[in-house]
Amino acid sequence: MDFISPIPLSPEDRPYRQELYKLLVADLFQRTKAALIFLILVMAIIWQLLGVVAQNHPVLPWLYLATGGIVLLRLASIILLERWPHVIESPAGRHALFLAGSTLAALALGMLNWLMVPLLEPIQLALLCLILTGINSVAVQSMAGSPVAFALYMTPILGTFALRAFSLAITEHMGVMMLLVPVYYVALIAMSLHVHASLRRSFLQGLKLGDLALRDSLTGLRNRRFLQEFMETEVERALRTWSLAYHGSMRPSSSLAILILDLDHFKDVNDTYGHEAGDEVLRQVSLILRDVVRKPDLVTRWGGEEFVIVAVDILRTPHQPLTERIRLAVESHPFSLPQGPPIHITCSVGFAFYPFLELDPEGMAWDQVLNLADGALYLAKREGRNRVCGVVAGPALIESPRALISVGKNLLEPAKAGLVGLVRRGA
Repeated sequence: MDFISPIPLSPEDRPYRQELYKLLVADLFQRTKAALIFLILVMAIIWQLLGVVAQNHPVLPWLYLATGGIVLLRLASIILLERWPHVIESPAGRHALFLAGSTLAALALGMLNWLMVPLLEPIQLALLCLILTGINSVAVQSMAGSPVAFALYMTPILGTFALRAFSLAITEHMGVMMLLVPVYYVALIAMSLHVHASLRRSFLQGLKLGDLALRDSLTGLRNRRFLQEFMETEVERALRTWSLAYHGSMRPSSSLAILILDLDHFKDVNDTYGHEAGDEVLRQVSLILRDVVRKPDLVTRWGGEEFVIVAVDILRTPHQPLTERIRLAVESHPFSLPQGPPIHITCSVGFAFYPFLELDPEGMAWDQVLNLADGALYLAKREGRNRVCGVVAGPALIESPRALISVGKNLLEPAKAGLVGLVRRGA
């Protein structure tokens, strides 16, 4: 059973699983923050109403304080995780922390029920039942992101109250209580699953609509807008990795490789075979790229016949093998067309690494590095096509690290000045 969302996902929804779980856990934390403030207020009211009785028991005041402390600690942990989300990044880790906190709080509240119920008058007992009903009703909504968390939270509270009530000498209503408690429990679980299903359906619809806006309709690849969002996260992670490595006197061994690919003489395909054939070539290129790159890497359609690939956690080697694998895969593929025999086309690739400046990782933004890769692509085209050209930082760049910011597509002059080094491979 999946602890975050026990209702199985349909095959068409499974690709959204990770993003869905992030949303569900984030919603769980957000709603629970407000519910915990409500719970603290309710506990204060209970103490005012039942305080005289509770004070007659030597353990109750301390247990009450401990329960309040657990609730405050849960509230503090949620606020701290919102402020520093990188402490626990995975939805599963956050959910596990939530389960531990909610179960501990429920056990403490259950102990309060166990000790307090025998001390109460009938009217006070009825009032406590009403308060517990309200707490459970709020929990159904606040824990909509996780029915498992709701079940673990509610069971000790309702269970200890029912067991304690059964132990009292009120035999005339025992049969009714034995029937009502499981019915109430099952009804709450069913309501929790219904609210969860409704929330999950809403999140899935939003993810699907957002996915359409972030995906190229022709090739099914991600588009420019998605690349912008993707790079925000990856750049932050890359800079954090480099910062940790340098503070530990270690040389970072991996980077982001930003590749830009352009199909050679693609206009001739459209002119000779028609735009339908050109679209089919683009679709097949997208399949080739998805097959060549690794699963964590990103392939996007940049526009026209251009594609941008971001390879994450890749070795910072000037002769990047991924680029040559891509070039050879396109060159060797027979592209089938709607009409006529298969054709062969080639591509040119330009690439650069991010961070570009090893000693100043934040010295160039990722889109500036993409411009350098575009300049390398321009050079590969200029030198005969069906080639790979990479650009790396040159020795003169150490003295003037910002000299490349205004450089256009022509990298030959910066290369002569020692600002960059050029790496060439290909036919």
